[in-house]
Amino acid sequence: MKQFKGDLDGALSDLLQSDGLSSYRFQHDDAHLRIWVVRVKKGNLAEANRELFAYLATRSDGKPEDWTARLGEFLLGNMTEPDLFAAATSSDKVRNRALQCAAWYYSGLKQLLAGNKTLAAENFAKCLAMRWNRRLITNMCVPRSRRKPWAWRKRGGSEGQTVRRLNA
Repeated sequence: MKQFKGDLDGALSDLLQSDGLSSYRFQHDDAHLRIWVVRVKKGNLAEANRELFAYLATRSDGKPEDWTARLGEFLLGNMTEPDLFAAATSSDKVRNRALQCAAWYYSGLKQLLAGNKTLAAENFAKCLAMRWNRRLITNMCVPRSRRKPWAWRKRGGSEGQTVRRLNA
């Protein structure tokens, strides 16, 4: 988690290496979304967009309308926030909650990267309010200095199972 410590070069290196070693689609998807975030934080928006666009275009085992593709389109600016939330629905209650939480997270992340800290904080709070996979969401949304390790509860399942559920 070098990214959270401010070591963006180290985080980028780790993510690129992780992507090269991954054998599952959800790991590649996650790595590329995170690589986009790190490149944008480093000030390389054009490079980040080019790389994410190229990755999404070459995904052979994902459906065009799958969740990762939608997140990618949102990050690239090809999908509006209301469209992202409209896409974040499922008849499966668990998956619906996960999709809504992810939509609030990525919406907040995009606002944060654009410098809209107040709106980003509101979106992260809505993400946390979903009470879905609290530990994972806390890692993504709450600054390290404000986390309460004793408040985490194990919900069962791994992060990989979570991402697979999002892309199902």
